[in-house]
Amino acid sequence: MKMALVTQRLAQKCCHVQACSLQVRTVTIGLVGGSGYLGSRTALRLSEDGYRVKIISKHPYRIQKRVRGEDVSIEEGFSGSHSLRSQTVIRSRLRKGIDGFSSPQLQKDQAVKLYMEFHQLNLGGRNEGQQLREALSGCDGVINFVGILAEGLRRGSFEKLHHQAAARVASMAQDCGVKRLIHVSALGADQESNAMYARTKALGEQAVLREFPSATILRPSLVVGRGDSFFSMFDQMRKVSPVLPLIAGGTAKFQPLHVDDLAEAVVACLTSGRTQGQTYELGGPEVYTFRELIQRFLDFNRRWRLLLPIPAAVAHLQGLIFQNLPGKLITTDQVRMLQYDNVVSPSALSFSDLDMNDLLSVTEALEDIFKFRRFG
Repeated sequence: MKMALVTQRLAQKCCHVQACSLQVRTVTIGLVGGSGYLGSRTALRLSEDGYRVKIISKHPYRIQKRVRGEDVSIEEGFSGSHSLRSQTVIRSRLRKGIDGFSSPQLQKDQAVKLYMEFHQLNLGGRNEGQQLREALSGCDGVINFVGILAEGLRRGSFEKLHHQAAARVASMAQDCGVKRLIHVSALGADQESNAMYARTKALGEQAVLREFPSATILRPSLVVGRGDSFFSMFDQMRKVSPVLPLIAGGTAKFQPLHVDDLAEAVVACLTSGRTQGQTYELGGPEVYTFRELIQRFLDFNRRWRLLLPIPAAVAHLQGLIFQNLPGKLITTDQVRMLQYDNVVSPSALSFSDLDMNDLLSVTEALEDIFKFRRFG
């Protein structure tokens, strides 16, 4: 019964994508930081629905690498910009993992064009104001995905990107007459936090609402799925070490959500006026401790590794060392964050308030990751 229902939903989704490809809407959405992990998946989701999408980032063409394996390719498009052509568009809810599923509506030789434009934006650079104005001009909606997990000379600082840049993007969106602004923050954003990441995320939220009061704030928990930074990091670690560390004993709780559910939430916010000025905390259907998440990953990967609890003080010393090495495997700021739970508050607005109740699980995210490695 459940399989039949899912198959029916997949078929409906295919029909929807095909219909949207026939005539592109005049609605234009700008994605600041759109070539990153979250932005690229959201860009594809919006384009499938027929929105015109602008990828606005320092390296906008990196989306080519991000969408590799999604069966898309970048071509020259309208007015000197670019478009994406999909050969199957079996993604988003279609990648739920039903082997052998095929749609009579979308055959392999049918192409669905997904329209995108590319704009370079160097936040904090000399030409930032001009670049930002040009990119946001003509946008009906803007989504700000800009964020970093660790500071660095190339990455920039938490204060400059999470706080100051967020304020400037919101201010420019207001000046350019943008109707909707969605700011992607993080669950756990707290001005009183001892972690600079969480503190600057909270300051960024405040700045955005000050400049653009009707903005919608999204606070996702740990985001997982093909290409995520969390499982990818531990996959690299388990390849070179028989031991995986559990910071502060691995007891902190997380509520991981699938990247495609976050993209779906963005679309829901864009199409609903009641989300304006609201803040949503987004978490998946299950809560795991840090230890349980790593064990789930190892079980799915059919690998054994020793999970070694590391006291917070020792982890802090390791962070002092690793944060100064290439790759920044762990930083002191991340050690601080891993000591606190990262779950949705019972009183917060969440997925259910966006009429999203059929959420993807961590198991489905792992299936997505490993199926892609075997067959992608």
